[in-house]
Amino acid sequence: MKKKKTWIKVNPYVFFSSAVIAVLFVIIAGCFTETVKKFFTHLQEFITSNFGWFYILSVAFFLFFVIWLLCSPFGKIKLGKDHEEPEFSLFTWFAMLFSAGMGIGLVFFSVAEPLLIYSNPPGDCKPETVNAAIEAMKYSFFHWGLHAWGIYIIIGLSLAYFAYRHNLPLTIRSTLYPLLGERIYGFWGNIVEIMAVLGTLFGVATSLGLGVMQIATGLDFLNLLTDTTGHQIILIIIITLAATLSVVSGVGKGIRRLSELNLFLALLLMLFVCFAGPTAFLLRAFAQNIGNYLESFMFITFRTGIFQGRSFQRDWTLFFWGWWIAWSPFVGMFIARVSRGRTIREFIAGVLLAPTIITFIWFTVLGDTALHMELFGRAEMVEAVKNNHSTAIFMMLQNLPLEWVTCTLTIFVVAFFFVTSSDSASLVIDLLTSGAKKNPPIWQKVFWATSEGLIAIALLLTGGLVALQTAVITSALPFCVIICFICYSLLKALKTETELKKAGYNTERNDVLLSKNAIAVPGTAPVDTPISETFDIEGNNTLANINMKDEISEAMGKEEHAKDWRSRLKRLEKKHDREYLRDVMEQSSAENAGRVDKELQEFISKVVKPAFSEIEQELVKYDRKVKISISHHQASIIVMKNNIEELYYGIRGRAYHKFSYSFPSFKATDVEVAAYAQVVLRGGSRKLHELKKFTKKGIIHDFLNEYEKWAILS
Repeated sequence: MKKKKTWIKVNPYVFFSSAVIAVLFVIIAGCFTETVKKFFTHLQEFITSNFGWFYILSVAFFLFFVIWLLCSPFGKIKLGKDHEEPEFSLFTWFAMLFSAGMGIGLVFFSVAEPLLIYSNPPGDCKPETVNAAIEAMKYSFFHWGLHAWGIYIIIGLSLAYFAYRHNLPLTIRSTLYPLLGERIYGFWGNIVEIMAVLGTLFGVATSLGLGVMQIATGLDFLNLLTDTTGHQIILIIIITLAATLSVVSGVGKGIRRLSELNLFLALLLMLFVCFAGPTAFLLRAFAQNIGNYLESFMFITFRTGIFQGRSFQRDWTLFFWGWWIAWSPFVGMFIARVSRGRTIREFIAGVLLAPTIITFIWFTVLGDTALHMELFGRAEMVEAVKNNHSTAIFMMLQNLPLEWVTCTLTIFVVAFFFVTSSDSASLVIDLLTSGAKKNPPIWQKVFWATSEGLIAIALLLTGGLVALQTAVITSALPFCVIICFICYSLLKALKTETELKKAGYNTERNDVLLSKNAIAVPGTAPVDTPISETFDIEGNNTLANINMKDEISEAMGKEEHAKDWRSRLKRLEKKHDREYLRDVMEQSSAENAGRVDKELQEFISKVVKPAFSEIEQELVKYDRKVKISISHHQASIIVMKNNIEELYYGIRGRAYHKFSYSFPSFKATDVEVAAYAQVVLRGGSRKLHELKKFTKKGIIHDFLNEYEKWAILS
């Protein structure tokens, strides 16, 4: 019998809360246009005056945190299972993240921002001079460079890590699991998702508003349409319909093809301007722009303009920081969706450097061409651009050959960026509001694509650019706080994973029980190993570690544990026994269990047994009696002199669910089982070894290390 399709797949708390807020905003903005316009003006001033410093420090921290992760040992961790390969080629991957990441704003501001800062630079720099041109390009690089992509990386990396490595839902709430635990599925998780949805809605609406303003200006420039608010609204409706058709087609067909086509058209436009404009000048300018940007990097990163007025920070830096933060949920989720199988280092390096370099080239070609025309020609574009920012690129293009062709191409690039951005955002919002459910109904995608268009219309009606700026700065503020917590959450999870791999346990057992998912291969425990050495102080089966015995002794000596020893014993008897371990093992697939069993048998017979034999051959030369015991999953060697035991050294097979250690809510079948070798001594178990790294030579040296310790202590 064919299964009926569900007509609605939503998290009701997130979906209806976000939808109601969006609809109310559109209605209020449409009914009380002038009041809302005044409110936006006051709100923008309040936020920039009181919280501007927070934006500056937060964005700086996000970038430095990302760079630290890039250089850290965490970079080797894969965003997915260890054997997974990336789904998309490098070119396709870059095209998709670049189109979604910058989009319309890149075309809108590539000429407008350099010219506007050139006419009104920050600090004491004199307007419309060579120094003003240098400042203009420096700040353009600053606003569109590493800092923007650093924000995107935080969200994208966290989503990819928790979703693909730990099988949590691909939603923003999942990034806070190490902090909130199961509470991510309740009230606090819903609040996080609502903030992400609203930030995405207003961030994308800002992009759509800017895009439509530029398309209308371009059509007016070509005498095809008069640039009026009414025509802008009609354009939003038309292009929103195109975006809706694209989002319904899915990632593989819609966004992928549009992204590749858009990247090609944008590069074609850039190359034309480069070779039709002052080519040699642009090549020199690119090198100097990079130098100026790097030279003043720290100063402009932390600049707040406390003694020179806040207008520049309000109109430029804080607007862009708010815009990138508001965009980060949907851009981060989008690049996470297309980045499965890449390592953390590859992800950060690719997302941080590749789009930034192309963005710098883009701004140099278009921005410096316009500045060259102003400084050394007779373009006189500044006054016109002050009156209408969206005319900037068209005024620059009219001073080059094939004016009609290039202006038309620019309109298509902006339109495709419009569709790509709306397409990506609708897909992401649908995931957030549906609880990451797969294949949500088409009407939900249509609803969110339409909502973005309606909000863009409302913002254009209530103040144009000022309203757009205020919307992103306001919606980004609470989400900026959330990103700070996401950084801490990601770091905590990465440290936990690394500690597990190195030592086999987590010291914060009351917080995250690494050992909860550890399992032993049935029948592998030495018969003379006390059961107290197999479980930790909370009664959980432990992974091997060199300090566990001391920790148990210390913990058992504490008064709080002494009072509760009967409960401890009851828990121990009730569940955590060998039968329980066998049950856990049986939860794994037969294929997984069979593979692990075979790996361990081969390891014992082909690596451990020969190593022990060589040790025996040498020790008998020194009047030692050696007893070797070998089974399928374990082996031991006992060294005796004069019938007195000197050393017991054992190796037993261990298997555990490699990626589920941080999240005790997972079942054993959620992740792949991995086989390890564990060294066991009379005093307790020691660290885990990967089978492929624990060679015959390594076993012999490890045995000698323990034998040497015995000789010294005795």
